[in-house]
Amino acid sequence: MKAAWTPISRSLGVQIFTVLTLLGLVLYDSFFHSHIRFIDERQTDALAKHGLAKVRDLKFGDRFLLRSASYEWSDNNLKLNLVWQSLTDQSLDFIQAVHFVDEKGALLGGADHPQDLNKCRIAAGKIWLDTVMLSKEKLKNAVSLGVGIYPLGGELLPVSGGTRDWGNRRLLINISGN
Repeated sequence: MKAAWTPISRSLGVQIFTVLTLLGLVLYDSFFHSHIRFIDERQTDALAKHGLAKVRDLKFGDRFLLRSASYEWSDNNLKLNLVWQSLTDQSLDFIQAVHFVDEKGALLGGADHPQDLNKCRIAAGKIWLDTVMLSKEKLKNAVSLGVGIYPLGGELLPVSGGTRDWGNRRLLINISGN
């Protein structure tokens, strides 16, 4: 005998579907939410005051300006803050490279990630804060972080200044002594 759908069972099915859909959206937002936050000039200046003096206003190709960088150690992590500005109208569809580098310049690992999961379109002059949490355990033998930007499947953009390697395509941020 075939079970008949009644108005009550249909309603229950819709409710279950709705709950599962909402749960899926919450989980998606929790795990895949963009880690960038748009900020204004006042916030940019405040972050720069606490940032690394040698890592200010560095161009990455003709597309991005690294306004400032800073990091902070905790018991288990290193929190890296990168303040970026777009030099042109564009989509944030590049990959942000964050490499763990030893004293000889060898790559120990990395935390490369999309600039923005939503690949939002931004205007020239727009500023955002990219915060990356890195496990202290993964950084055990690292003395520097190598920072760069590249298009998916492409090469790292050239960096205009600071301590660099890889043919001036990777900025090195010293994290030793911590």
